[in-house]
Amino acid sequence: MRALALVLTLAACTGGAVVDLRGEGERVEIGGDVFSVERQGRTATVRNFSTGIANQGRLFRNAEAAVVMATGCDVESLTQRQGVNTYDARLAC
Repeated sequence: MRALALVLTLAACTGGAVVDLRGEGERVEIGGDVFSVERQGRTATVRNFSTGIANQGRLFRNAEAAVVMATGCDVESLTQRQGVNTYDARLAC
């Protein structure tokens, strides 16, 4: 149990070093926020592992910029999944 607590504590304190534990997606940093952008055809999934309610507007804007940087495409639409810093983008390529 103590080992599990240590692993969870260290994972929470990575400061952006752990972008996507599955190893998928491109690491993109925008305005100090680190994102993992995974493209699937004309859509992309953007993940950020920051916490805090006060920064949601900034994260949304930076997530859109991260998609553009990672894919080279404009963003037709971007929606945030409820309760998490994961965004779904429709691309205009």
